[in-house]
Amino acid sequence: MRNIVKQLFLSTTSFFVVGYFFPGIEFEKIEILLVASIVFAVLIMVAKPILKFISLPLNLFTFGLFSFFSGALLLYLISIVVSGFSIVNFDFSGLEISGFFVPKFHAIAIFSALIASILISWLNTLLRWVFH
Repeated sequence: MRNIVKQLFLSTTSFFVVGYFFPGIEFEKIEILLVASIVFAVLIMVAKPILKFISLPLNLFTFGLFSFFSGALLLYLISIVVSGFSIVNFDFSGLEISGFFVPKFHAIAIFSALIASILISWLNTLLRWVFH
């Protein structure tokens, strides 16, 4: 029971942080983002194992990279279920740090969901590692 509550808290926290700072996720009020993050955490605990089992051949073929698409699918499901929460297009103006250059680009909604899924997954892994 303690592990379930801990996983629920960490998933909620990672979704909330990415949702607040990532420009591809829009919400009307902070309470809606909190509700969406709780729904995401519950879906991660319930639906993610089912999606992993169904997409196992694709995950094996892509060495696990397809799991980010299942996270993006869960984000779209949340945008349908929770009103006031949406995945939107965004423009990235580019970035240069110490000679490392990331060019500017326009991300459509599905690409935005994919980026958000990757960020949520990485942050969730980092939080699990820190609070283990």
